[in-house]
Amino acid sequence: MRVTWLSSRVLGTDLCSTTQVNLAEGLVARGHEVTMYSPGKVYNQSFTHIPVKRSSLRGLQGRSVTRQLAKRRKDIAYSDVILIDWTLGSLQRHFDTPTILM
Repeated sequence: MRVTWLSSRVLGTDLCSTTQVNLAEGLVARGHEVTMYSPGKVYNQSFTHIPVKRSSLRGLQGRSVTRQLAKRRKDIAYSDVILIDWTLGSLQRHFDTPTILM
């Protein structure tokens, strides 16, 4: 199953991102193809990470990630299921693919 995860967490620097990285690794270990879109960088992972630009201005960071992901919705829509962090919930309306709000 092709799983795409849309996250506003900054991978590699945000302590809470370790949960997402480990969950994505677990999905891959169970045979799923995982692609994660989020700010930041991770190394030596078994899933595909596509970095997304994020504003440096507080209060605009989530909105900037949402705009960047909305531009890529055609690439994201090929998935079998899309996991969306609750902070990016407004993106759900862009997809006909089944979505899960995390």
